[in-house]
Amino acid sequence: MAKEIKLSANKRETSGSSAAKALRKTGWMPAVVYGEKGARSIQINSHNFDLMLKHHASENLIVDLDVEGDAPVKALLREVQHEAVLGHPLHADFIEISMTKKMRVSIAITLVGDPVGVTQQGGILEHVMRSVNVRCLPL
Repeated sequence: MAKEIKLSANKRETSGSSAAKALRKTGWMPAVVYGEKGARSIQINSHNFDLMLKHHASENLIVDLDVEGDAPVKALLREVQHEAVLGHPLHADFIEISMTKKMRVSIAITLVGDPVGVTQQGGILEHVMRSVNVRCLPL
């Protein structure tokens, strides 16, 4: 079983690009949590979020999201927007999940090794599928 990833967040009252830019200058990153009750705007410590991403190979992570004043929830990190030049995270989208309900996710396909037909027989490998959709329980 995978190690639990815990992430603390605060509620965010402001919205818009200028408010997000001001938030980033103070060391926080804007994010949104989508759930059955609608979308909630939150802010996450940029340094902690960056460290969390660097310690995991994939951005499809299940985290224990602890938003101040609310009960902790399990959330799937759905998307991270990165800064174009340096690649720093700018914004994140989370989706609340239930550990007992099946969900549909897209998993990237990574080819490993060198096919004999290409290396020894002069063939050409066409990598047609880049991902596969899977319906499963979160863990």
